This record gives sequence, C-alpha cells and structure tokens, in this order.
Amino acid sequence: MKKFKPLILAFLCENSAYRAIDVASMRKVSYLESIRVIKVPCSGRISSTHILQAFSNGADGVIIFGCLKGGCNYVDGNLRAQLRVKKLKKTLDIIGLGGERLKMHLVGFCEAGKILECMNNFYMKIREIGPNPLKSKGGV
Repeated sequence: MKKFKPLILAFLCENSAYRAIDVASMRKVSYLESIRVIKVPCSGRISSTHILQAFSNGADGVIIFGCLKGGCNYVDGNLRAQLRVKKLKKTLDIIGLGGERLKMHLVGFCEAGKILECMNNFYMKIREIGPNPLKSKGGV
C-alpha cells in the first residue's frame, strides 16, 4: 500500500514567517515538498472562503502563520485571523471535515526553526488523520 503524503497549504505572512522561511532556504534548510507555501501581505487577509476553497480543491490541511501579537504591520490582522480560524475550526468539525485540519501560529521573522518544526509536526498530524474526505466523495 502506498504511504499517504498529505498536501498541506501554508499561508505565510510576508512580514514574519515568509521572511524567516526565505532566509532559511538561503541556508539550504527547507520544508517538505508536499507543503505548498503562499505568501500573503497579512494573515488577516486570508478569508474563510480562501481556506474552504483550499479544502475543496484537495488540500488535506491548511496552516497559517501570522505575526506575533503586537507586531502586525496591519495593526490587528493577525488577531482577526486567529479569531477567524477559531470559528472556522468549529465549522469544519460540524461539516465533518475536522477542525484539526486547520492550524494557526503567531511567529516572529527570526523563528525559521519554529516555523519549520510547526510545519513538520502539522504534516505528521495530517498524515495520522488521513486524506481529506472530500477527495473520496468526488468533491475535489
């Protein structure tokens, strides 16, 4: 049997997590190949629709990285994103997809190690959970 390789969509704030990952990649440190990174101006710009569309298009998990509290260039975009994720996790549980498929972390621009660890841990968690059930129901 072929081992399940989750497809993870990672939204990274360009002012914190994306900068950290960019510097890490220059040092030849990388993340797993089945993690797709999307740079966003602010984690607050990621709507519930973006996240639901990711799952609808086949993502097995979505992870979001925003700036640390008090460090958002857009004042409170990171805190609005945290609230949105908290509400959406409940919705994912209700519709049967599972809230554990969505995760958010607040990180600084110099925390590449933490970001990579969070990505790898999330990947392993999604691998335990299994494939996105929408894939098997023809929803993708």
